[in-house]
Amino acid sequence: MQEEENEHVEQLAEDVHVLREQMTYTWRRLIYEGAMRGAGFVIGTVLAVAIASWLLGVFGILPGIGETAERLREILDARTGLDSSNG
Repeated sequence: MQEEENEHVEQLAEDVHVLREQMTYTWRRLIYEGAMRGAGFVIGTVLAVAIASWLLGVFGILPGIGETAERLREILDARTGLDSSNG
């Protein structure tokens, strides 16, 4: 009877050890997944807003975007020595 109880206690101790390892892995995985989802949300939102703003500027719905883009292109051309009007 004593041996059965000892075996049972040893099995419980082993099970607790396995559960603790799984919980540690689970928390690490959850933190990693949460960080990746957050980063993906931010990057996706920035890209969506940038593309929408650009499209609205191209179609003339959002004034100022085209002028700002042209000014940035001129600044970049001046710094790099390129002329975008020549193709």
